[in-house]
Amino acid sequence: MGAVAFNNGCDVKTVAELRKASPQTRGALKLAISGLPAEGSTPIGYALERATKMLAGSSSKKRIVVITDGEETCDDSALARAADEAWKQGIKVYAVGFAFGATPSRNFRRIGVYKDANDDKQLASVFTDIRK
Repeated sequence: MGAVAFNNGCDVKTVAELRKASPQTRGALKLAISGLPAEGSTPIGYALERATKMLAGSSSKKRIVVITDGEETCDDSALARAADEAWKQGIKVYAVGFAFGATPSRNFRRIGVYKDANDDKQLASVFTDIRK
């Protein structure tokens, strides 16, 4: 498990380095994610690229879950390149459009399995589907 977050501008940052899943790892990840602000640009491609690199050496099942309330705003070509690279490495990408309402994401349908989650109950349901 690990986490990459969008930063101010078109930067991304590693919030949690890749570690084996455990109750402790999940707790640390929840804590790290709870402090993330929802503001600024949306560099989905750059974040997907970083997450793909993090998983490159893993022999476990490789999954990336991208959750955002916005569209790619930094570099559409980076999004396409990152999605292709993840696919080539056998990484399954789940894209979750959180709180988009009736407007589906144009970008997410290109990068993996797309799910809408308009509230916390739908988001929980999406994670149940992904675990299956």
